[in-house]
Amino acid sequence: MNKPKIFLTAALILAASSCTQRSASDRKHSLSNETFFATDTRQNLINHPNAKYGGIYAYRNTAIEGAEGTVYIYPEADGDLMFYLNKCIGDPSYRRAIIDGRITLQDGKGTFRESHFDKTKPDCVLHFYFGENAITVVQEEECDCNFMENIFVNDRFERVSNEIPQKYTISNRPIFFDQWQKDAKITTDIKQSTFTDTRDGQTYKTVTIGTQTWMAENLNYVVGTNYCYENSALHCQAYGRLYSWGTALRACPDGWRLPDLEDWRQLIETVKNQQRHDFEKSRISSGYAFNGLSGITLKSETGWYRAPCNTLVRGTDDWGFSALPAGARNKDGDFRGIGTHAYWWVADEDGEWAGKNTSMTYEHQWIWESYANKASGYSVRCIKCEQEEGEAVMPSQNFVGKWGDEHSHITIWNIFDDEIDFSWYDAMRYSAIGIAKIEGNKIAFIARGGGEDSDDSETPYTATGTMHFTQNGIILTVEKTDNPLIRTGQYTYPEKQMNN
Repeated sequence: MNKPKIFLTAALILAASSCTQRSASDRKHSLSNETFFATDTRQNLINHPNAKYGGIYAYRNTAIEGAEGTVYIYPEADGDLMFYLNKCIGDPSYRRAIIDGRITLQDGKGTFRESHFDKTKPDCVLHFYFGENAITVVQEEECDCNFMENIFVNDRFERVSNEIPQKYTISNRPIFFDQWQKDAKITTDIKQSTFTDTRDGQTYKTVTIGTQTWMAENLNYVVGTNYCYENSALHCQAYGRLYSWGTALRACPDGWRLPDLEDWRQLIETVKNQQRHDFEKSRISSGYAFNGLSGITLKSETGWYRAPCNTLVRGTDDWGFSALPAGARNKDGDFRGIGTHAYWWVADEDGEWAGKNTSMTYEHQWIWESYANKASGYSVRCIKCEQEEGEAVMPSQNFVGKWGDEHSHITIWNIFDDEIDFSWYDAMRYSAIGIAKIEGNKIAFIARGGGEDSDDSETPYTATGTMHFTQNGIILTVEKTDNPLIRTGQYTYPEKQMNN
């Protein structure tokens, strides 16, 4: 497989990923960009009772070569404390523990707790004990903070500076504590709702971003070739199902479809443009191109693994898209990537054996475009079909011809003012002839097959539903059928093979 192509980059600064659902008041402390905020809270912080704990603390363990650490403490106006802790062992840093977060202080004691993305592992729990000029940090036994192997935080840090720190640096990029005082979430133009799939009664969150309406959850409908990660029903409930490419094309419910690459690119462009409008005047000059934060702002806030040495890619879910790392199933049956990678099929193909996809990873802010064997198991995010107001119109004559491949296709024979003549074929299951007509704001069809002269069934059968014509192909949605070999749902034919 060729190296995936990046079609989106971003310049951003983010704190480590949290694996617990934060309240709206907590979210204001997320870091999501390298922006200075024009607020002077310095004097207020200095006058606050907890300001006495602010400063920089450090330790050096002479018994272990290269063992050292630093804790930055920043008192907030509401009395809580923000911290950044960096401990390393070995010279150069062979093993590191990096973590930041927010603690509520009471009587000189505070606790930081963060749930692990893998629910089978214990939470990360750190206890902070503040003295006059020192902090003792105690990591609970058996807790898992995603630190590097064989490194723990159980240390006393002596104060080396009384000055309230302005920033700390990760990967040569500055993180400014002042940013944590303001709501760094962007102003987004979204509309959230729900949709109930009448096929099985499941209800999905939806979100309208710009002119597009997406499901805000991965599809979990049982159809065709589908899998639960590691064959666990709990994973299906949390992350949705993994589908083969062929099944993904027809898995979405009526009125919805599998998006293509252009749909994803439009989503990304909408997100980028909104971010550019909100942040262009206030962002600092960092030497990095500002191409949007799409890979971050579309990620869910929870569920993603936090890389021990990379706290720059936390999901903020500003748009309510809630991209989750559902992982994937390889064509040979191996599962991989839950908690770290997200893959979604798109309607585009890459040759006979490969389908295209988009993806995100825990360690990057980018959205990737790639391809994989059609037998692989990837997630499905459905996008709502565009609904024209008023009465539907007949498609242009450009749609006359065969759409699909030799094994499965729909052929549009004639497009008249009031009727479409077509045939519908699948080499292993059915062969039918149908007509479609305008009914209000949709194009409805009825197809008939079977009988004595049929190769696929001696029993006559019918299928009814709707046709949708897009710039990228034809979507046939079967609503009812009495042929058990025809499944209800969407059938997408994205490529025109020939003209008649």
